[in-house]
Amino acid sequence: DPVVLAASAVVLAAGSATRLYPYTSANYQTTGDAYALAWPLGLPLANMEFNEFTLIPKVGKAVIATPGVSALMAAGSHLVNAQGERFMLRYDPQRAEMTTRARLVQAVVLESLAGRGPIWNDSMAIPHEVRERFSREDWEIVDKLRSANLCWPEERFEWVPAMHRCLGGLVVGADGATELAGLYAVGEAATGVHGANRLSGNALSECLVFGTRAGRAAALWAMGAGPTDVPPDEVAAFEAEVQGLLVEGEGPTPAEWQQAVRQTAWEGIGVVRTAAGLHKAIETFATLAEERPRCASRQDVIQALETRHLILTGSLVAQAALLRTESRGQHLRQDYPARLPEWQKWVVLRREGQGLRATLEPVGGA
Repeated sequence: DPVVLAASAVVLAAGSATRLYPYTSANYQTTGDAYALAWPLGLPLANMEFNEFTLIPKVGKAVIATPGVSALMAAGSHLVNAQGERFMLRYDPQRAEMTTRARLVQAVVLESLAGRGPIWNDSMAIPHEVRERFSREDWEIVDKLRSANLCWPEERFEWVPAMHRCLGGLVVGADGATELAGLYAVGEAATGVHGANRLSGNALSECLVFGTRAGRAAALWAMGAGPTDVPPDEVAAFEAEVQGLLVEGEGPTPAEWQQAVRQTAWEGIGVVRTAAGLHKAIETFATLAEERPRCASRQDVIQALETRHLILTGSLVAQAALLRTESRGQHLRQDYPARLPEWQKWVVLRREGQGLRATLEPVGGA
């Protein structure tokens, strides 16, 4: 039986949608649940076009989830393409592999699109004493590489692009408050802290600072608001939705459905974007939203609900990315490669009826 929890104040801290793409750096994968909870309420979401990508190792056929590429690049690793060229010297002659993570990932994808992939990690330029220190201080990635039977640093491994986190989310105030009284959002569920390209190391600081502020604000609100109840008709509607999913149909399994969503996301709203690809993604997400998966268990129902949330998230990313006709931070439009000062603003999306309304607003959503 379902358990219903009534609360005068709620803090959405459900993360973003790291499972939107085929590969992710996250060990714990999120599916856009916070966005899906807020969207029907008409609450604004902004900066959805800015998804942060990173690079993760691939050893043979094994793709390894790690925090990302920054640590190895800082230690002195080089990126080389299939021709043996250290190609980052073409993309950023001054900083090479020490460029921004966004530029690093975009260069890797562009090299692959140009037929110069796969992209390899070469750590042999790292001095011996730095290798030793790296093995002690960043032991997790080294341990994972060696567990995959790779002899690091002597052997090369491939880098592949992966989802790291969403930079978009609910529009909130300094205490995490949304436009709906008593509802707060923090962490990857919210936007506004990191702009178009997060600085490495700021994610945990964000959670500590704004988690504290939102928790205090929510507690104060709840103390003043008093007890509340959940309308029985809303509970009944959700139970009916779940039971409806348990009716076996002829559609794909939830796992197959989700795989199609993730592949659509990679092809249409991945690292490199075009108008044609974004239009196709919007159409494909709409088609996928009409699918009726066949669910044989409660676990299937959960995966089906999560897939619905991923479809919504992917659609919002595509709509915002299509509207932003420039390249900035983590958003690369191959057909609009320049960064334009007039686009220093937020793309804000709101539900309107069964569709959405997009507006351009000053940074900060003010």
